[in-house]
Amino acid sequence: MNAESIILGASTKLVVEPVVKSIVGMAQSLSKDFKECFIMEGQKLSILCPENAQKHTIFFKIKKNILISGFKILKGNARKVTLMTISAPIEDITHKAIRRLDGGFEINYKELSEDTLYWLEVEYDLETKGILDKIVRRSVSREPSNADIGYWMQAGLKNLDIFKTEYKNIELKDLDFFVDLAVYNDIKTKIPVYFQNQLKVAVGLIESRDRNEKINLAYEDLKLKSAQPSKQDIRLVLNELQNVFSPDKFKKFINVDKDFKYFQSFRGEDFYNATFPTWPRFMKVVCRTDLSYDNPASEGKLIYKSGDFREDVGKIFNMNK
Repeated sequence: MNAESIILGASTKLVVEPVVKSIVGMAQSLSKDFKECFIMEGQKLSILCPENAQKHTIFFKIKKNILISGFKILKGNARKVTLMTISAPIEDITHKAIRRLDGGFEINYKELSEDTLYWLEVEYDLETKGILDKIVRRSVSREPSNADIGYWMQAGLKNLDIFKTEYKNIELKDLDFFVDLAVYNDIKTKIPVYFQNQLKVAVGLIESRDRNEKINLAYEDLKLKSAQPSKQDIRLVLNELQNVFSPDKFKKFINVDKDFKYFQSFRGEDFYNATFPTWPRFMKVVCRTDLSYDNPASEGKLIYKSGDFREDVGKIFNMNK
């Protein structure tokens, strides 16, 4: 390892270490309090990435001969609290065993029984801003290709030794990756020139405030319509084209493998600055992966089936002949 790598690793650690300590501090505090009245059977800390929240999962049994009616946990207002029995029969007992308090909640000890294994989940908001960028490395790189387009996605926990020291049983759930697909390059190869010209005139007619310009544009529109080989209505064609970019339709052009999974896609800004939708410059695809101390790195590939996409667009304009 060269000097530059050592310096870079040390500087990264200075950023990561206090963030990790702030996250696991709540888990360690909960664990310490729980051991006073309960038998801890296991615990886990999950970072819920999309929700920007931390979820603490504790498996426990009650101690015998504890003379209390309730156990208060005053660690701040939780987003969500769930208590279930794991021993048969499995039952959600949140409604009768959990009482929400100002600044926390209370477990009703009288609703718990000995020799029963319980599963408690508590969610809190993450207060640290930009926390994921501080503890996770993310990269997306495009693969050159003449056919379908591939994007390699890689994610990894920074300074894994800090997690080993502070808290091993931690996981990051549904870490988002955003990949922008420049679909307008594929669209323009399938949209006829006459249609593009018609569209430009239509946009001009809507946006222009000059009477003479509107007259000239209207005349130009008539000429284009009479000269076009197809009598397709521009509005109907645009409506049909919008379906291609809907999340339900567009996902068929996406394949995600290995450690990542497809989540959703949505359209970016339109190619034309019009008052009606035309087609986007790009589609944004969201993929997700999980990381943990035991699995600190993920990699996967997003395949954009550009050939299939062009074919579907071409069908709308009868351009696949």
